[in-house]
Amino acid sequence: MKTTAITVRLTEGLRLLSFEAQRYMTRNPELPDCGHVIFYAGFVSGWVCDLTQDRAENGQLTHRPGCIAVPVTTTGGFFEAVGGSYGAGADRWEEITL
Repeated sequence: MKTTAITVRLTEGLRLLSFEAQRYMTRNPELPDCGHVIFYAGFVSGWVCDLTQDRAENGQLTHRPGCIAVPVTTTGGFFEAVGGSYGAGADRWEEITL
């Protein structure tokens, strides 16, 4: 029963982030209709067209661990930045599965 409650809360949280991502895209019509809106601590921190190209010169992601990538389209997946460090950036994006 605990797992179900956690899954429901996670699903609702992702739904709210999706709503905020769509609002962000509406306020930024110059962005193409693709990619992911990035959230950190519940707030929009940016947008990327391609998560696989989201790397700094040191090889780490340009986003810190804990960031959530919310798809701009209904066909994309949700991802979390994991590993690495707060200062250097995350190691990779992992898909969030329910």
